[in-house]
Amino acid sequence: MVTSKNRFICNNHQDMWVRGSPCSADHSVFIENTTRGKVILAIYVDDILLTGSDSKGIQKIKERIFTEFMTKDLGLQKYFVGIEVLQSRHGIVLSQIKYALHLLEETRMTGCKPVDTPMDANTKLCGGTGEDVGAPGRGLLYKNHGHFNITGFSDANWAGSPDDRKSTSGFFTVIGGNLVTWKSKNQNVVARSSIEVEYRAMAHTVSELLWVRSLLAEFGFYKEASMEL
Repeated sequence: MVTSKNRFICNNHQDMWVRGSPCSADHSVFIENTTRGKVILAIYVDDILLTGSDSKGIQKIKERIFTEFMTKDLGLQKYFVGIEVLQSRHGIVLSQIKYALHLLEETRMTGCKPVDTPMDANTKLCGGTGEDVGAPGRGLLYKNHGHFNITGFSDANWAGSPDDRKSTSGFFTVIGGNLVTWKSKNQNVVARSSIEVEYRAMAHTVSELLWVRSLLAEFGFYKEASMEL
């Protein structure tokens, strides 16, 4: 995919373009502001997700894509980048049951026993040891709470890895009372103190919050307000 001013071009045997500006926070997302609202297009390999407040604009983009490529309109979103989407009057549920079951089948672990989450806080897992566990039948419910407040949470475990004594950073961000991003990984260096570990985790969380705010601002959903950490 090659981007240029006020348009995007997909090179796949033939070229296709629609008006729209690439999102600076995520270059796989394109935004078009129309007189009737906004159209947002997200691309991942050969999957395309269209949404927005301008239904006529969405239809025009669909027609443009249909004339250039052999594509199929799947209707309301049900599956995207390995995530199943269930929509109801109560909200939207995201889950990876199908993907998780596929991984269990590939690794011959379909007989593993499920466990409650979160796990015991004192449990430490080592590479190549421990029992096989899993709980694929879980999902996330997203509801309209009437606001777009942005909040971040961070935590760290000093020298918690029994393999190399490195610390673990973890964070997640919440928009409008709904979980949107999360991450947990070993820090790159061995920290000398728990304070150093906590500050590293907070720095990663602040960086994520700034990215989330930038993305929402381009979508037109963000109003100037302080974020909480």
